[in-house]
Amino acid sequence: MKRILDLYLRQLSKRPWTTQAVTTGFLFCAGDVIAQQAIERRGTSGHQWRRSAIMTGVGFCVAAPALRGWYMTLERIFPANVAMAPLKKMVLDQALFAPTFLAGFFGILGVLEGKSWQEIHGRYMNDYIPALKTNYMIWPGVQMLNFYIIPFQHRVTFVNVIALGWNSYLAWKAHT
Repeated sequence: MKRILDLYLRQLSKRPWTTQAVTTGFLFCAGDVIAQQAIERRGTSGHQWRRSAIMTGVGFCVAAPALRGWYMTLERIFPANVAMAPLKKMVLDQALFAPTFLAGFFGILGVLEGKSWQEIHGRYMNDYIPALKTNYMIWPGVQMLNFYIIPFQHRVTFVNVIALGWNSYLAWKAHT
């Protein structure tokens, strides 16, 4: 296990964007697999592999670059030497990034799944507010820990590991 961790940390140091994109894509896929198998109980014969592939793509192409870019922006706005920087980062993260990313997630997912604009709007109207409320029960505390304790280069990975359950929830929410 230590060898795998060392390899991961070397790759993260050499290629942070790529490593975080692959990790995020993998964990979005894992979240969807958990949603389909543990929550929806589809079984292997009923598993929707296209859906898992789309979730992987959203993690790889959308979530990872958005998270890394956002964390870089937060570091520029509130460097570590700014008073109460972690608290300010968390507040800005939850006030701006969380609602925007969540809305984008439902929209992008709908487009990639070939949904009509009416279906995407309906999903947004039904699922956005409940998902945002759930977000606010989980993520402020996680982000405080992330911004106070976790070194910058590990923040996306930390959030992705915690987000395995969140991704399962979002995958389930977006498909019920």
